[in-house]
Amino acid sequence: MEQLDNPRVEQAEHYYNVRHTGLVELGLQPHLLSETLIESLFRVAQRYRDRVDVAAMRPSVDWRAPSSPVRVRDDSAEVQPPAPQPEAAAEQRPMAPSGV
Repeated sequence: MEQLDNPRVEQAEHYYNVRHTGLVELGLQPHLLSETLIESLFRVAQRYRDRVDVAAMRPSVDWRAPSSPVRVRDDSAEVQPPAPQPEAAAEQRPMAPSGV
């Protein structure tokens, strides 16, 4: 098994206690996976492992790289928001009352 760098940026240890109680309170009856079902899924995966495209499973996300040039910040220059476009404001018209 190949060890890869973790692409995530949050702390490895942090407090986050998720509780999914809203749906249960609305009447959801969870169906948990049984050990038998999980073993069955592993047997199927083993049987067809030669069909796996390993290259398609390689991670491609880099959470540390900026995805937008706006997010790249040069501390020596102040980042200004884009100016509103005049043609966009001219295209806005008041809505007609409903039923007209």
